[in-house]
Amino acid sequence: MAKQSIDEGMPSQEYRFFCINAPVNDYKMCWLINDELGLQLKRVEDIALEENSLQKYSCFRENSDSSISHFLISLKNEKGSIIKDLQQFDYVFGIHGNMNIMSDENYIASLTDINNVVYVSKMQNGTRQFELLRYIMELH
Repeated sequence: MAKQSIDEGMPSQEYRFFCINAPVNDYKMCWLINDELGLQLKRVEDIALEENSLQKYSCFRENSDSSISHFLISLKNEKGSIIKDLQQFDYVFGIHGNMNIMSDENYIASLTDINNVVYVSKMQNGTRQFELLRYIMELH
């Protein structure tokens, strides 16, 4: 399989990522987010960094007919973190599409209000971690 590279010059305004610390399993985190935000995130195919890899990370996604989709990625598994620079976080909650639905502050407040969520931080656009997550989501 040919290697693919990240084009860091591509615009990423259509994505937002929020890093979450929450000591709960992935299904519970998904349920809590669905309950708080009124979403319908559902488990989809796990993210594997390499073809036939045993190192997989759970992923939940809501695809509606609207101009926005939400997703939740577990950043950790038994082998470690999907992105080493984010190993202090458990999950990434992401939004793709229309950015006028809800402000970043409202997302952070809603996610922080969830029981068992310890900390929420918005990932800065343009960072290497942001671009890696965007790349992973575009492939998935």
